[in-house]
Amino acid sequence: MMELINDSEAKTIPLTISGTLLKPIVDYCNLYQDDEAYVMKDPPPMSLTEKDSEFMKDISNDILEDLTNAANYLNIPRLIDACLSHLRDQMRLNKIKNNQKTINFTYQEQQKLYEKYVTWL
Repeated sequence: MMELINDSEAKTIPLTISGTLLKPIVDYCNLYQDDEAYVMKDPPPMSLTEKDSEFMKDISNDILEDLTNAANYLNIPRLIDACLSHLRDQMRLNKIKNNQKTINFTYQEQQKLYEKYVTWL
């Protein structure tokens, strides 16, 4: 992609991605531009890297799905994994919060359940 930017000839890339999504995608790619090529892992990583976690703090839930789809369209596997890991973490946290509202646990009981089950959710 950087070759297209540095190339003196005008080239066109057909995109169906809005400018709102393009900025975070470029920011994410710049974040990892000096790292070696990323290979998707099976199963995907269970937690976000520090860089990914910091990046995802600025991503609203409103654009997370669109960002994931754009990363898939542009074939950016590291961003796909980061988006899906972030979504999984949000679902995990949401599940815990909903269960806490439904079932009235003491703080100690909540901590025991959290330690026991959060690692595999």
